[in-house]
Amino acid sequence: KYPTECKEWKQVSQSYNVPHVMRGIHRSLYTKVVTCMQGSCYDFVVDLREESPTYLQWACVKLSDKNRRQMYIPPRCGHGFLSLEEGAMILYLQEGTFDPPNELDFHWKDDAIGIKWNEPENLIVSAKDKIAPTVEKRFGSIPYKNDSKRVLVIGASGQLGTALCKLWKGSVGTYSTVSGASHCLIHYDLQTATDDDAEWLMEAVRPDILCVCGGFTWVDGCERDPEKAMAVNCHGPAKLAKLASTKFNAKTVFYSTDYVFDGSKGAPYTEADPVCPMNAYGRSKLEGEKAIMAAAPDALIIRTSVVYGPDPQKKNFACQMLRAKHAGETKKVPTDQIACPSYLVDLAQMTKLMMDKDAKGIYNVVGSEVLGRLDFAEKIAPGIGVGFLTTDVKLPTPRPLYCALDNSKAKAFLGDAFQMRGVADALADWAPTKEDVEK
Repeated sequence: KYPTECKEWKQVSQSYNVPHVMRGIHRSLYTKVVTCMQGSCYDFVVDLREESPTYLQWACVKLSDKNRRQMYIPPRCGHGFLSLEEGAMILYLQEGTFDPPNELDFHWKDDAIGIKWNEPENLIVSAKDKIAPTVEKRFGSIPYKNDSKRVLVIGASGQLGTALCKLWKGSVGTYSTVSGASHCLIHYDLQTATDDDAEWLMEAVRPDILCVCGGFTWVDGCERDPEKAMAVNCHGPAKLAKLASTKFNAKTVFYSTDYVFDGSKGAPYTEADPVCPMNAYGRSKLEGEKAIMAAAPDALIIRTSVVYGPDPQKKNFACQMLRAKHAGETKKVPTDQIACPSYLVDLAQMTKLMMDKDAKGIYNVVGSEVLGRLDFAEKIAPGIGVGFLTTDVKLPTPRPLYCALDNSKAKAFLGDAFQMRGVADALADWAPTKEDVEK
């Protein structure tokens, strides 16, 4: 869909720059590959293709003679750069030749695009770039204006990440597995990413808010591979949170779990209750909470539970129950595992509202009903469940039985704006069809 190979270079151009020169945003009908042959610069690409799913989104990469990175500029995408030192030499390989009638320029500070140039006080801008028109003046209208906050969503191919990206217009998301691959997302693996990878991602996006909803949530898988659980649920997120706090002045949101508790209280847990995870998944999330707060003391930690709703990968519990119902099957479901199922559309909305009010610290945000897993299944797909007691079977991983969470703190913080619907209202809003849950 988007060309990645160039057949022939028809023009090679070069520019020599003193520090703090800003050039752009310039759009051509042909491919460009940009290299910084000497010195360094921040290089920017902007999607100006009106039919593109990433229209008006941008990314930044630091190019230098040391890192030897290059920037690929697709046809009809905008380009700009900010030189960082004396003698920054920028080389362009072009698939077409300069064609004045078809070359368009756009204002470098256009709010519809919202590039974070981080420009110095002594910025040098050409007279032509200073008076370049906005996207709206060029094209007549724009479909939406990007949110004033630039949001980086780690795990945007998952169910909650998808909801967050829909809510925050112009957000940038990542995926980590082949099943989540998309030309709209950036590949980033919390397990294997190095410090350089983390800095590259944060520099490319320059977020105001970092939302880490990607994680290793397969409870039995975490028990089998606790090192992976710690890498994905603790060390990887903390690495990004530290950069967000110390270098990019960005707030972090980290999603945790009711499994930080052992279920022995017998009543809904508050944020102040002692934690005591009983499996590797819960331990990795708890260590993630601690590492995030150490790296970014103003971070927001949201503990949630049994997240369900529209799922692009169709993996959550509700999708499984509905899929079985359509197939005429029944499912064995525990009666004694009790929690608060959380509708992901509401969870995403509460996240945004809490960030709008600069929430920090740990908050429980879960659905309004305390339900056993069988009761939850029956509300989703009546007649689907065959109940059993967890204590009567040998599970590969121990699980807490009573993990309801108390929403009182979040309710007090948001007041009447707090809304986490029960299952019936959530299903009415979601209205899933057979196609929505079939793989």
